Amino acid sequence: MEIEHLKTSNLRNEEHFQFDTEFTGLVQTHTPAALGIVQDFTAYLPLFESENEALKLIRASSYTKDLADADYKRDETYRGMYGMVKTASNHFRDDVKQAGMRLRVVMDNFNSVAELPYDQETATLGHLLDNLTGNFAADLALTGIAEWANELRNQNTAFNTLLQTRYSESAGKTQVNLRATRLAMDVVYNRMVKRINALMLINGETAYTTFVNELNQRIQHYNSMLAMRKGRSSKGDNPPIEVVQV
Repeated sequence: MEIEHLKTSNLRNEEHFQFDTEFTGLVQTHTPAALGIVQDFTAYLPLFESENEALKLIRASSYTKDLADADYKRDETYRGMYGMVKTASNHFRDDVKQAGMRLRVVMDNFNSVAELPYDQETATLGHLLDNLTGNFAADLALTGIAEWANELRNQNTAFNTLLQTRYSESAGKTQVNLRATRLAMDVVYNRMVKRINALMLINGETAYTTFVNELNQRIQHYNSMLAMRKGRSSKGDNPPIEVVQV
């Protein structure tokens, strides 16, 4: 028996908070002491409260959805472009394959762009695109990916314009803080999961069985939801937009 894996970074803001709420409730019911995670759970609770407060402020922002939509759009284009680069790196023509492999090396150096805070993602995408359209312009043209790069730059510029004109300094700090809080929470959560799984190996499963079963039921629910969303996305449907993906 072990706690199943959930990639919490794929959850949208409200989903992430709801899972955190359920997890926190379970831990408090079974007690951190009994689960052997007192220190980590003590560090987790202030982050949970920070996430709650940040979400309250974001919900009150009338312009949040516009920014989220624009961010989602550029993230999807980035992922699509990366998919095209991967395809090109397996092309039957050797020259296209080599060009695709060079582009993939560049993009891999800018890994996890979509998980960055808004301002940082905008700057990172700019650096990536400057690199690709400068030193690797010929490879973009050969693989047919130049159009993707141009579209991603347009979307990144449009997002930044919206951010600068409609995003107040205080709201911007809230958004950045939420992303940072989520990342920190995920680190502590994963550490607690590893510790409980390890303690079950050391102490036996009996004392943890009820907690793990109840948590796994919730994890299975969220994993099913993520799988369904991925299926809809692959069919070209437009999923509801939330603020953050980390």
